[in-house]
Amino acid sequence: MFVIGIPIVLLEMALGQFLGQGAAHCWKSSPFFKGAAIVGRIGSWLGCIWISMQMSLALLHIGQMSFSSVPFRQCPSTVQLVDNKYEEVAVLGQRCLQKTFLRTVSESSLSFGLLAIGLVFIWVIIMMCTHSSRVNRRSILMFGMTTFGLLLFQLGWQVSNTLQTGLMPQTWPFNINILAQSSTWFYALIQVIMSTQIGIGAIPVVTGKFLYKGDALRMCTIYIINNVQPKLLSTSNMCASTNTEIF
Repeated sequence: MFVIGIPIVLLEMALGQFLGQGAAHCWKSSPFFKGAAIVGRIGSWLGCIWISMQMSLALLHIGQMSFSSVPFRQCPSTVQLVDNKYEEVAVLGQRCLQKTFLRTVSESSLSFGLLAIGLVFIWVIIMMCTHSSRVNRRSILMFGMTTFGLLLFQLGWQVSNTLQTGLMPQTWPFNINILAQSSTWFYALIQVIMSTQIGIGAIPVVTGKFLYKGDALRMCTIYIINNVQPKLLSTSNMCASTNTEIF
């Protein structure tokens, strides 16, 4: 992730120097750059819809866990008979979401309404943050540091509980020959490109105004760490809850 991600984020920050937030206001003599900056900003807003959807689902999940001791009660595992033996068949995450939050208006108007309101509300906040204001810059810093601190606390809490229980999950052995395979680098490249929304995300848009340009390498490293940390947290939670081998 670091080897692939840092050059791509550096390239997007360089692109943001020409077509980012600042370019939309300073290219007075070149309508092409100003038009490209405006198109990039609109593309960034459209690309943030998926992130807003994920944030809305996360908030709904937190609300469900706050008011219910057993979340996702609509997604129990099924049992099927195979070779005269009963085997448990778990419900996939996408199928469970379709049974709970991602239901149509006719099936559950409450879930659809809450998801739609959360999606619009969070999307408007993201659009305002990618606009231009000192207040928004302070808000981004405050919410970003708060989120980073909460992720660190939750990751440390999960690791400490795992060490105290002694139920260390089994993980796959690391093979250095994997680094010689082209598929490893290809999947890492796809993951970084998708996380940065294929060059039209928030990084090029906010580079000209919000991101600190004095040390671009440090900004790229912080961005990659913030992307890897939730993945480590989700993997740790999955290992602690299942205590099975991950393939």
